[in-house]
Amino acid sequence: MGSCVSSNATSSVPATAKLILMDGNIQEFSEEVRSQEILREYEGHFICNSDGLYVGQNISQVLGDDDRLQIGQLYFLLPQRKLQFLLTDTDMASLLFKISTALSTHKNKATKRSKLSCGFGKAQVQVQPLFAIHSQHDECGK
Repeated sequence: MGSCVSSNATSSVPATAKLILMDGNIQEFSEEVRSQEILREYEGHFICNSDGLYVGQNISQVLGDDDRLQIGQLYFLLPQRKLQFLLTDTDMASLLFKISTALSTHKNKATKRSKLSCGFGKAQVQVQPLFAIHSQHDECGK
């Protein structure tokens, strides 16, 4: 899925690790943080790197307790039950929608901050699904 998200940063805004939550919100970390520190607040969930998400496969690149979120990477916070199933195209569409929504909201906030602080530029983000969607059920957010 890492190939589905492209970013053309045109600013001097420091890079962060981004964590997309199931409600579509985004958390940013300017320093590497251990996954267990985040998961204390989210019982029954796990964190995975977006690069480990592929239709028809189990989720890979799941972070262990001592693994750290790396600056410049995009992560998802997902419920533990998702580890038991293969990702469907519906799951991926739902995750792509969450990325698009979260980054769009984040971009709007960053643009507002840049206008106020006069020092930050804008980041352009584009999300493009690479597959056809055949189901109408959103299983990923349940």
